[in-house]
Amino acid sequence: MTFLILEDDASRCKRFNQNLIGNEVTIKATTTEVIQLLESQNWDVLSLDHDLNQQTHVASGPGTGFEVAEWLVAHPERKPKLIVFHTFNTLGASNMSDLLLEGLYLPGAWMMQSTEWEKEYQRAVGGIKTRRRKKKYEL
Repeated sequence: MTFLILEDDASRCKRFNQNLIGNEVTIKATTTEVIQLLESQNWDVLSLDHDLNQQTHVASGPGTGFEVAEWLVAHPERKPKLIVFHTFNTLGASNMSDLLLEGLYLPGAWMMQSTEWEKEYQRAVGGIKTRRRKKKYEL
């Protein structure tokens, strides 16, 4: 599978890469980079952090994962089959989920193994409703 991930924390990026071996993983730290990649190619999975630039629990707006969610609403043909919100900012995740109803809130998703991602992808492709299901992965 192809993964596009919005994440700026180095330790989380490392875990995503370790847990997704065998997949094509692209991790970007800015919303601009992610939007450019969404414009230029198709992705199976998009995983969004909300808070970037070492900030925590910031309001939704420019420079957050919410900006990517807004862009996808305006460009629905560019949506990946599986969209995940992996942020610990519950308000930010809720705001993104309000825009992208098909998105899953999976805080700590960088801890998920490849097989778990595959199951979530199959649910998304198969049309199984999983709206706002929350599964927390502990460090």
